[in-house]
Amino acid sequence: MVGLTHAGLTVEEFRDAGYLPSALLNALALLGWGPEDDREILTLDELVAEFGVERVNASPATFDAKKLEWMNGEHIRAMPIAELVAAVLPFAVDR
Repeated sequence: MVGLTHAGLTVEEFRDAGYLPSALLNALALLGWGPEDDREILTLDELVAEFGVERVNASPATFDAKKLEWMNGEHIRAMPIAELVAAVLPFAVDR
């Protein structure tokens, strides 16, 4: 993964750096909110099912690039092999 050294990256830049949409969504959803059980790795379905405005924190959130990198690894390891191959293939062909 490339280092995220500044703010203002586009979604495309995250994608091009190899971050999965599910990992980026997971990281962004946890900025200022969290599930009752304090899990950090959640699927989209889990985020939708568990989100509640009453758990939104009024404190300013800080984006953590290292945490996103860790989350991305967790999401990659959780992917079925066929899905992982489909996600990686465009990068292998373009390079």
